[in-house]
Amino acid sequence: MRRPVEAARPHKVNGFWFLVRRVPAEFAAYDTRKLVRQSTGIRIADDPRAVRAGEVVAKLHSELIRYWKDNRRGRDQDGQARYEQACNRARSLGLNYVRAADGALNLTFDDILHRFGILTRRGTADSASEVSAVLGGTAAPVVMLDAMVDEFEEIIRASLTSKSARQRKKWRQPTSPNTSRRSEAGSIPVVSMSMTRIKVAHQLTVVVAP
Repeated sequence: MRRPVEAARPHKVNGFWFLVRRVPAEFAAYDTRKLVRQSTGIRIADDPRAVRAGEVVAKLHSELIRYWKDNRRGRDQDGQARYEQACNRARSLGLNYVRAADGALNLTFDDILHRFGILTRRGTADSASEVSAVLGGTAAPVVMLDAMVDEFEEIIRASLTSKSARQRKKWRQPTSPNTSRRSEAGSIPVVSMSMTRIKVAHQLTVVVAP
């Protein structure tokens, strides 16, 4: 279990309130900055007690932590957004989103012609976003093992609070001969994992017994 993230507070910089935060060691490999400075856009003179600035700093800090975690998980935020937009656009046209490679194997010839016909009738054959939605040109984001472990930990956080520090460490980093450490498996895309590695992933989500 990681050390709790320290609370963010406003800092005075050149007459404005700022979020100032060192990049934690656990995220250093994913953010080359030593120190992060983000302005709230609020003048100290307008908010001398940092009431509004405190709220803005808390929001900026939450977004910064999410950015670091997404980078560590190998999650492409822009790629995720593009994929969701393509799926939503396909649904709005009465289609299921199907990746081009899957469509070539699984869609009937009539289904493929129907999709091309939609683009022709709508005059959107030159629209990259619509072509991608209709013909499946946007890749699905890869789910990383790190993300699975982090999100599973969030779900069972309450049960982990009753564990000792040693037990929590063992939960996150099993040390049995047949179990790879999370640091070794964390960057493995789940879609490309072999059955052996999937078993390792399963072992990583087993709560240590009291």
